[in-house]
Amino acid sequence: RKKVVLLIILMMMSAVMQSLGIASVMPFLAVVGEPSIIHSNAMLTFVFDYLGFQSDDSFLFFLGVVAFVMFFVGTALNILTQWSVTMFGARQQFHLSRRLMEQYLRRPYEFYLKRNSSDLAKIVLQETGLAITGALTPAMRLMSHALVAISIIGFLVFLSPMLAASVATILGTTFALIFFFTKRWLTAVGKERVRAQRERFVSASEAGVGQKEIRILGQERSYLSRFERPSRRLANIAGYTGVLQ
Repeated sequence: RKKVVLLIILMMMSAVMQSLGIASVMPFLAVVGEPSIIHSNAMLTFVFDYLGFQSDDSFLFFLGVVAFVMFFVGTALNILTQWSVTMFGARQQFHLSRRLMEQYLRRPYEFYLKRNSSDLAKIVLQETGLAITGALTPAMRLMSHALVAISIIGFLVFLSPMLAASVATILGTTFALIFFFTKRWLTAVGKERVRAQRERFVSASEAGVGQKEIRILGQERSYLSRFERPSRRLANIAGYTGVLQ
């Protein structure tokens, strides 16, 4: 929880700096397009006089440096944020898989008689990774991007409230509809993916362990078919979800 709080603080700093970077470009571009604005805009005139500039060119250079520094710092913070989120997710995957392994090792022997060992291994080794890469890490990145979006939208509202509200409403409604219509399908696909992955792991594990019996009984095609069916379903699911993303 402490790490999440620190990540949120870092995300907020990154969002503010990225918004300031965008904001700092605007006066620079305005002065490039019309240098006389330095002496007609109250804020630019104040900064020009307060810092004691002697020429418009030197002030334009100063604005360019400020815009570059703001943009650079915002980008650096964004890189740091994404790195921190990725590392946080990787470490959470380690802790989650370790906790699961610890719980399985503490279970009574009867627990293992009712379950396939390859299925338990799949959960520890693969499903924990998917829980992080498919849920936790995207959620953290969504929070990061949402903070950046809120910060930029706030800046746009300050500049043009009606335009910002219109764009936010249209985009927000569009994404809400997409989420509403795909949520149920994604839930069903997620459950089917888990089933297909379980069948695939079990068939591959049994084929590896029972090689002697399979060869004696000539069951190679049968086991290949058992492996092929869930693998094909899994490939189709990966394709559908990839397109939807």
